[in-house]
Amino acid sequence: SADFADFAAPMTPRSSRVTFEVRDNGVGIPAAKQHALFVPFCQPAEHRAAKEKGTGLGLVITKSIVECMGGEIDFVSVEDVGTRFFFTVEFPRAGVGGGAGAAIAKARSPTPPGGEKKRRDGN
Repeated sequence: SADFADFAAPMTPRSSRVTFEVRDNGVGIPAAKQHALFVPFCQPAEHRAAKEKGTGLGLVITKSIVECMGGEIDFVSVEDVGTRFFFTVEFPRAGVGGGAGAAIAKARSPTPPGGEKKRRDGN
């Protein structure tokens, strides 16, 4: 089974830092193999209970996405107890400086500011 939790705390008047966490009470990852957890194509948590094996890319891709968002990802694992994965990302607060909401609204605008919307054929 897995528990899901998220926590939000304002970091500044303009942004909030949010932490997402996933915990499982599975087999855990042996301490000697934890260094390879974010290495492409590596599966440090190999065990007899695994019916399906992945490519070893899921956490690598997740780490790349979190880091592209300016966040950090980490984990804590105890063999035969389970693993806790968590990542933290900072988001602009709604209504402050436009942010992503203003960019989306602008992209959906039926006409560009100050002009008619042009057709693809240039007319």
